[in-house]
Amino acid sequence: MTLDQFGKNKSTELEKVILNADLSSLTGEQRVNYYLQVCQQYGLDAFTRPFEYIKLNNKLTLYATKSCASALQELKSISVEITKQEQFQDVYVVTVRGTRKDDLAANGIQIAENVGITPIKGLSGDQLSNSIMKAVTKAQRRLILQMAGLGHIDQTELQSIANTTPDNAVVEVEVDEQGEIVNETPIQKEPDK
Repeated sequence: MTLDQFGKNKSTELEKVILNADLSSLTGEQRVNYYLQVCQQYGLDAFTRPFEYIKLNNKLTLYATKSCASALQELKSISVEITKQEQFQDVYVVTVRGTRKDDLAANGIQIAENVGITPIKGLSGDQLSNSIMKAVTKAQRRLILQMAGLGHIDQTELQSIANTTPDNAVVEVEVDEQGEIVNETPIQKEPDK
């Protein structure tokens, strides 16, 4: 995104976007340009909607969708392996390791690990299996975003964040083709078991 796309209040708007990760002060056109620039920076096709908008802590920001993680895994040739799955107290923990070629790494291969954790207390049957699968998916996507250099939240984490954010609602934000906000939907917290 170029400075000219911000208009008169360049420094104030840039500060909010860059330092505070808040896109709410941008015009619709600036949001579209910002979105396109982020997609271009990571080699993503904007038409696949690799990012969606969310309000978290009263800041409008982007989060990575599953299509973002899938595209980045392919683009960056990231290989993912589950190294450990275990129950720890009332949660299920999945650890994954990823590798990819990287000419800047000492041995030519970048290696990273990440985890996905989901609550399983009181769950059985389909609810338990869905929570375990969610932990696997969360671990894999977090790893892929990490290895691709993205610091964005993944959509598998939205519900977890909603459960741990008592004062500020987590809100999915729908934006039209012009970048204007058309709908805001609070993410419901999971009920206590």
